[in-house]
Amino acid sequence: MSEHRLRRPVGSRSVVAVLALCLAGLLCAPQAHAQIPLDLAGGLSVNHIQTNLVVAPVTTVPIGGYQPLVAVSMTNEDTVDDLDFFAVNTDTYLANGLPGANALASNGSPHYRVALLDTGAQVHLMTAGAITDFDFAGNNLLGTEVIGLGGAGGTEFGTIHDPTGIYVTGFSNATGGASLSLNTSSLVGQYNVSIVGANNPASLLPDVVGLPLASQYTTVINADQRKEIVVGSEVFESPEVQMLPFGDPGIPNITLTAPLQLLPGSAFASPPAFFPNLGLPDPNDFHQDPSIPSNIPGAMFIQGDIFNNGVAQNDMLMFFDTGAQVTVVSELVASNLGFDVVLDTPEFTVEIQGAGGVVLDVPGFFVESFSLDTVGGSFALTNVPVIVLDVPDPRDGINIVPAIIGTNLFADRNIVINPEPGNAFLAISDIVTLIGDLNSDGFVGLADLNIILSHWNQTVTEGYLFSGDPTGDGFVGIEDLNIVLGNWNAGTPPPGALAAIPEPGTLGLVLLGLSALLRRRGGSMRRNAG
Repeated sequence: MSEHRLRRPVGSRSVVAVLALCLAGLLCAPQAHAQIPLDLAGGLSVNHIQTNLVVAPVTTVPIGGYQPLVAVSMTNEDTVDDLDFFAVNTDTYLANGLPGANALASNGSPHYRVALLDTGAQVHLMTAGAITDFDFAGNNLLGTEVIGLGGAGGTEFGTIHDPTGIYVTGFSNATGGASLSLNTSSLVGQYNVSIVGANNPASLLPDVVGLPLASQYTTVINADQRKEIVVGSEVFESPEVQMLPFGDPGIPNITLTAPLQLLPGSAFASPPAFFPNLGLPDPNDFHQDPSIPSNIPGAMFIQGDIFNNGVAQNDMLMFFDTGAQVTVVSELVASNLGFDVVLDTPEFTVEIQGAGGVVLDVPGFFVESFSLDTVGGSFALTNVPVIVLDVPDPRDGINIVPAIIGTNLFADRNIVINPEPGNAFLAISDIVTLIGDLNSDGFVGLADLNIILSHWNQTVTEGYLFSGDPTGDGFVGIEDLNIVLGNWNAGTPPPGALAAIPEPGTLGLVLLGLSALLRRRGGSMRRNAG
């Protein structure tokens, strides 16, 4: 791992850059925080899916994809230079030479949490519970300035807190139990970062590690390495996430790439910065009560094409958002593709949640083909589920983004997100997962069937394979069972599994015993991802 960047001298680049931001009108106007578009803070999470089709199209793309989760630690680290407002990237957890550096603790012990890695969030966001558990009050880190958080369900508010350190690692370095424990040597992150804390204790927003960190590292998301962690009564499932410095030799070499457009480019040219509160009684402490949190006022975009009903929408600039489990098109794009949200009956509806709460009955339909502009091969999918929702463009918070690329498109592939200025790309692997392999052991067999049966007829978190939901619709039923049975014995059995493979006749008896269960819903069929 590379060493962290050296801290800048007092009064050098920090002051110059902040002045430049003021001249650009981005940070210094009165009530400037209102100019930061935070319309997708916390992403788009799927709660429930209802299909209106008798027979859904055959597709390998689930409606709801995975959520890339990381384990998080926070520290009290900021720079000793009160005129330095920029984040400092580091892979030396609590070893950055800062006096009095400590992990933020709960009841005297370092506290760790699970957070969503969200490239669509322009700030880091912690829930009200996290702010309490990390003891921001006891560490004198509570801020005073309030910022609006807009989302699919409306607007809520958060408080901008004093700069801290935030560090992450993947689930392979985390252990569940009554509380979360981590291999802290694996943590990478940044310090001198002002985060936002949600004000409403009942907010549906998750803890979010956003673009201020995701823009500074190469992120590897391994769909073929899923892990479930249980912390207290909470269950989390995620592909393995790893964050590496740009150019690190450990970054996987994947041939197929889609160029990432970092827009506006100026937002990615410098590390994220917070802005001080110029109205403080103490003009010598510019790290106290920031008026704007550390942020990247931009987003990542990929060019792509959608074809449906004889109409092509080509070369659309689509917002790439790991916080979105679903792929989205605007109402206008949907209309151009032959689906009118006012006049037509949706093929399925989705309940989604984000900042501001829950939105019910968001319409969706299946497009015939969906492709991304790539180099080194092609990335084209058929019968792709998309939802129709007008979402403000994260670049300005005013115009509507034509499409959002959700994680459901990559449910069976590993990806590498490299937002390095001048060399920005999304690398997409070949298919790496077996359809129906719910426990990620490389084989579809009894262990996967048992997962289905142990969660039968249950509502679960969308797309959680360890909970038996390969369709990604949040309900374990006949469609999920069909996916496992339709891929039975695929892959290579792990040691000890051969004796457990039933003969076809024995499996038939097992299924006969399920016949009463399969009649649970007598109404509409759910989609079939197999």
